Amino acid sequence: MKKGLLLLLLILSLGVQAQFVKKAGFYSGVAIFTQEWATYEIPGIAYSTTDLGGFNYALFAELINSDFVNIRASCGYVGKGVDELFNGTVAVADYVGTYTTRLNYLYTAALLKLQLPSGSVRPYIMAGPRWDFQLSLKSDKEMDEYIINNNKVVFGYDFGGGVEFNFDYFGINLEARYSGDFNEFLEIADSDLYPSQKIKNQGFILALGMSFYF
Repeated sequence: MKKGLLLLLLILSLGVQAQFVKKAGFYSGVAIFTQEWATYEIPGIAYSTTDLGGFNYALFAELINSDFVNIRASCGYVGKGVDELFNGTVAVADYVGTYTTRLNYLYTAALLKLQLPSGSVRPYIMAGPRWDFQLSLKSDKEMDEYIINNNKVVFGYDFGGGVEFNFDYFGINLEARYSGDFNEFLEIADSDLYPSQKIKNQGFILALGMSFYF
């Protein structure tokens, strides 16, 4: 986390001096994520998953001093995971219950941002690559013996849009982003409940931010 923050501050400092940083700021929001787990069909068991809520905090700087096109470089924290529900009868009570898998990530992203400089209200869209660095993985499931590979660095992508309200020297941002993974964070071997498979994260982030203009 400290290395990512120092890198962003260095980019911001150099960018201000070179006059290609247009704005910088921060945002925080709610992260709603899930994962797709394939399971074996077990008599008496009904399986389902629900989204897991977390938080997203980040610092960002927007590079390239243009009214229409920018690159947003960001560094932050995001929580991801899933709730798995196994419903069944007393006869299969060993499997019944809710199992939570939660991951915490430090991430960096570089998003291409297109915006309309329409006065005090500026709509925008953005998309680009993202790198997640795993801080922790916790699960209610006893699956350590089935883990083949836990990727601590995941390459993914973000895209979304929002609107910025301009107040001369600063702005308020409201935005929504979809966040997906190109490669899996976890590969597991065959077990009583799960066939061998590779698991990815996917979800949405709703955020409120503040920008400071240079």
